[in-house]
Amino acid sequence: MTVEDAIAEVSKLWAPPPRQTVCEWARDNFIVTTGAKKGRFTPNAYQVEPINAIGDPFVNEIVIMAATQMLKTMVILVGIAYVIARDPDPIMVVQPRDSDVSKFSKFRLAPMLREMPALRGLVSDPKARNSSTTIDTKDFPGGPLILTAAGSPGNLASYAIRYLFCDEVDKYPLSSGAEGNPIDVANKRTATYRSRRKRIQTCSPTIAGESQITAAYAETDQRKFWVPCPLCGKRQILAWRNVRFEKKGDDIKKRAEKAAYACEHCEALWNDVQRWAAVERGEWRADQPFNGAAGFWISELYSPFKTLRELVSDFLKAKDNPERLKVFVNTSLAEVWTVQGTAPSWKRLYDRREDYPYGKVPRGAYFLTAFVDVQENPPRLEVEVKAWGQKGENWSVWYEVIAPERPGPGGRPVRCTPADPEPWERLAELIMADWRHVDGGTLPIWACGVDSGYMADTVYSFCRQWAQPAYGPAGALVPSFRTVVPTKGGHNPFKTIESISSIDAAKVRGGLRIVTIGTHCVKQIVYDSLGKDKPLDGQPFPQGYSHHPSVYDESYFQGLTAETRVVTESGAIEWHVNGRNEPLDTAVGNRAMYELCGGLRLSEAAWTALDQQRQDSAAPAVVPAAQSGQKEESRVARPSWMS
Repeated sequence: MTVEDAIAEVSKLWAPPPRQTVCEWARDNFIVTTGAKKGRFTPNAYQVEPINAIGDPFVNEIVIMAATQMLKTMVILVGIAYVIARDPDPIMVVQPRDSDVSKFSKFRLAPMLREMPALRGLVSDPKARNSSTTIDTKDFPGGPLILTAAGSPGNLASYAIRYLFCDEVDKYPLSSGAEGNPIDVANKRTATYRSRRKRIQTCSPTIAGESQITAAYAETDQRKFWVPCPLCGKRQILAWRNVRFEKKGDDIKKRAEKAAYACEHCEALWNDVQRWAAVERGEWRADQPFNGAAGFWISELYSPFKTLRELVSDFLKAKDNPERLKVFVNTSLAEVWTVQGTAPSWKRLYDRREDYPYGKVPRGAYFLTAFVDVQENPPRLEVEVKAWGQKGENWSVWYEVIAPERPGPGGRPVRCTPADPEPWERLAELIMADWRHVDGGTLPIWACGVDSGYMADTVYSFCRQWAQPAYGPAGALVPSFRTVVPTKGGHNPFKTIESISSIDAAKVRGGLRIVTIGTHCVKQIVYDSLGKDKPLDGQPFPQGYSHHPSVYDESYFQGLTAETRVVTESGAIEWHVNGRNEPLDTAVGNRAMYELCGGLRLSEAAWTALDQQRQDSAAPAVVPAAQSGQKEESRVARPSWMS
């Protein structure tokens, strides 16, 4: 070797490492030590982006809500290995129980540290003299790596860490000793790293209204994996409702034998090979704007290790047993479980009513929406006005059954129907009203939805009189107060706004674009919010909490909880109506209008601007009767079946 060659070789020791994404590094260095794919790491298409998020300097939070054996553990292990080898800083891994810590350390972490060449010599040998490496502490340059249980408040609060991995968060205790929620306690350990910190949560979802991973995912950009149809090429999210199999019969094997997946668009049937190939050509798409938190949802329908026949067999074996079906819904479909045939307790909601001024906008609310349910029997309009604050907190401000009377033959009063102008004139008064805020100033209704499932032409005619919406990014309304949109119900379980009709389609309706609401999705969101507990005095209300005034009677809350979520024989989700349900329909419509206004995506500056508009507003020119001090009992939550 010449001197020049020797210098070149030595110079390599000081050269910076090559620029790589985390997944590129893992392809070269990571060794899978457990499971069916032992050996050199070869990521599936859906694993690449979540793994790369670990090294993305713009991502501070990663939330993975996934089926089992899909994504969660691999992201944690690759993340730990990458940090130790390439970006050393203190790490904490939080498991639900002490036994989980021991299993993770012995059967996941130890083999990885032992068999990966890239990690050899970096973590101190537990057998070496003066080694600080134990079952729950791994010492490395830049470390340590701390493993702890969620119920150990001392460990959670004892270290300053940059990387926090919270695994199986729905299994955590509600409180870590007297310290409070263990995730919140652990998150505080990352405060000193500020913008450089990385916090990762993983779990399959559990029970609606209680699932911590579902709540965390809701605060992210909500990415889902879209795959192309092998025939028509159109992309879609894989959903259980599109799995086809024999609907009848006692032989589970025969019923599952010809299972196939039907394209959402062209209805072509895919076999497993086509489905797996489609997944490898898939891509992550976000439902919400990026705010520093990346969320990933994926079900077992994307798994390269599961055939449709096996998934259908799992479902058929579980469908008649609520506990087994719950496991299938949570761990295979990665969906929250609502107990079969149950709904929020109307009595509990009635008992927690609040004494805020009816007909006025409460403190903490920044904009208003309204929704109108057009009913046939008896003919009427039912309208609810809601006020919205940050993180989905909401207040019911006004509920009215609009069914005015007019003189009929012989002077006898006759009830007006939605075919008459009088109900729509009253609705126009409500939309035109400027609603007084308890802190001064007024707010207009930002967006009002009108259900077009009944008397569509009349609804379209009414909506044409108002400002038509301009849509910005992700379908959010460009602010234009008193926008009125026709709506219809859809069945998408993943989206609050299922679709907005195209401009071309709107031309035949005089420019009207119809908003299709994903009612399956929104009903579950509404029920989740109704199921949240009222906080103790002095504590903040939880995200999405729903407030109702003391003037509402029992029948309102019975209507608000009048539907139950049921999983059918085919695995489809249905909502069964038990009595009148107009208050639920208006709550669902208002939640969709909140989404249409971009409520989840508004920045802190936008909320401040909305509040400033309220402070600068003039006194109202038009107000509902109760706002002007008149007592009008017929307009206070009068249910349709008591009309």
